[in-house]
Amino acid sequence: MMQTEFKEYIVGLKENVDYNTFWYEIENEILETEYVPSRPVEIINERPLSTRCCHYALTDLEAIALRQDSRVQCVEIPADQRTDIKIKSFASQSGIYYKFPNTGRNPNNALGVNWGLFRLNSTTNNTIGASGNLLYNYPLDGTGVDIVIQDGGLQCDHPEFENSKGETRVQKINWYSASGLPGTQPADNLFYIDTDGHGTHVAGIAAGKTYGRAKNSNIYSITVDGLNGANSQGMPISDVFDVIKGWHNNKPIDPTTGFKRPTVVNMSWGYTATFQNITGGNYQGNAWTGTTKQAAYGMIGSDTNTHGVRVSSVDIDISEMIAAGIVICGAAGNSYQTIDTPTGINFNNYYNSSVYGQVYYMQGGSPTAASGVITVGNIWIGDPSIGFAEQKAASSESGPRVDIYAPGTFIISTMSTTNIFSCNTSYPNNNSFLIGTLSGTSMASPQVAGMCAQLLQAYPSYTPAQIKARIVNDSASNVLFDTGLTDDYSVLYTLHGSRNSYAFQPFNAATNFNVTPGVVMNNITINT
Repeated sequence: MMQTEFKEYIVGLKENVDYNTFWYEIENEILETEYVPSRPVEIINERPLSTRCCHYALTDLEAIALRQDSRVQCVEIPADQRTDIKIKSFASQSGIYYKFPNTGRNPNNALGVNWGLFRLNSTTNNTIGASGNLLYNYPLDGTGVDIVIQDGGLQCDHPEFENSKGETRVQKINWYSASGLPGTQPADNLFYIDTDGHGTHVAGIAAGKTYGRAKNSNIYSITVDGLNGANSQGMPISDVFDVIKGWHNNKPIDPTTGFKRPTVVNMSWGYTATFQNITGGNYQGNAWTGTTKQAAYGMIGSDTNTHGVRVSSVDIDISEMIAAGIVICGAAGNSYQTIDTPTGINFNNYYNSSVYGQVYYMQGGSPTAASGVITVGNIWIGDPSIGFAEQKAASSESGPRVDIYAPGTFIISTMSTTNIFSCNTSYPNNNSFLIGTLSGTSMASPQVAGMCAQLLQAYPSYTPAQIKARIVNDSASNVLFDTGLTDDYSVLYTLHGSRNSYAFQPFNAATNFNVTPGVVMNNITINT
C-alpha cells in the first residue's frame, strides 16, 4: 500500500477573516467543509504569536485544495525548505572610498566617513567637490529608541556601539525568553558574533556613534539563519519575526515619555530567485514565447541573473509586526529590477519556468517589498556624463514600490574583525577593530532606519504609517536623474516610475530643533 507523504506547509490567512473558526475547522474533523481536509490536521509549528499563520502537516493534494478556500492567502512550504529561492544580503564590496578623486577624503579618519550623514541634512547636493571640514548637525540621536539589526550577526564589542561614557549600547537578550515563545537560542559566542561582516556594517550606519545617525539608541541583533557566516548560528526564519513582535509587545511603558520605547527594525536582506528554465511568459497582460530573458519586458537581473521573489507567509509576518507598532526599513534589492505595487501594470508580469511554473519577477523580494515597509533604494554619487547629477545606483531596484532613496554607494562603516570582505582598514584610535567600505541598498536602508529612530525620539507615539509618511513627505523631490519613462529598462540609472524622493532630515538642518527645552544642538565635523 502506498504511504501518504505529509509535508510541512505554512497556512496563512487573509486579513479580517474569522481566524478562530478556520483554525478550529482544520484542527478538528469537520466533514462539511469544502476545501479544508476532513480530518484533524497535525500542527507542526503553532506560531502562537501569529493570528494569521500556522504550520501544518499536509499532503500536496490537500495543500492544492486548501489554497482555493476564500479565507486563505497562502499554503506554502516554509521558505528555508524551498529550493527555488535563496536568502541573501543586499551589499557588494568596494575599495577604499574617496567621494570624489580630487577631494582628498581620508577614509582612515574616524570622522571622514559615511557621506550620507552630511548629505541627508540637505535638500540639495551638498557633496560635489566638497573639501575640508563639513558640519553634521544632529539635535536628535535616537535616545529612547530601540534599533534591531536583523541580519547576519553583530560584533557587539566594536567601540562604535558604545555611548558617550564608553558603555555598550548593545542589548544582548534571549529573544525566546523576552518574547514569551518556546525555543532555544544559541549561546552568545555563536549567536552574538559576526563572521560575515554585513550585519556589523549595517549597524554602524544606523546607530554607530561616529558613522551612524541614531548615536544614542539601544542596539539589538538577531542573527538570521542563512545570512550568518561560518562559525556562527542563526535563528530559523519561522521565528525571526515572531520573537521581535513578542518582545515589542512585552515592553513596559517608558516613564519618561508615557509610551513604549519605539522599535525600528532594519532588514537589509531578502529572497531572490534566478531567471532559469524559461518557456515564455506574460508582460502587461500579453503572452510571449521564448527561452531567454526578455530585457524589453523588464527582465534584467544583472546581479547574478536574479530577481526578488515574494513569500506570502513572510509578508503576513511583516504585516503583523507593523500592526503591532514596529517600524521596518528594508533594502529594495540590488538586482537592477523595476518593482511595482500590487495595483501597478507590471506587478503580475511573469515568466513560465519548466521547473517552478509561473514566476513573478517585478514584485520585489520579501520581506523588504512587503506592504508597510519603508523600502529604500540606493543613491550613486553621480555620473560626469550628466554633469555629476545625483542618481539611482545602477544595481538598485527602481519603480513604484521603492519609497525613497538614500546614499548607499561607497559607505564607510564598522566592520567585524572576521569577515568575508577584503575592504578593511583599521578603526581610528583602536587598531584592534576595523572599518570598511560596502555598497548596495543594504547600506541605504540603515541610513533611513537611523532617521526613523531620530523621528521616534521626538514623536514616540507615532505609528509605523505616520513615520513612513513623514519620511516620504519630508524628502527632497525631483533632485535625482530621471528620464520620466517607466519602461526604458536599459537605462539603469533612471527611476522607472518610483518617487523622485531623496531622504532628508529637516530637524538636522541649520535651524535648531529642540526635543526638550534647553537641549543644545550637537554637531560633528566631517572631513571630506
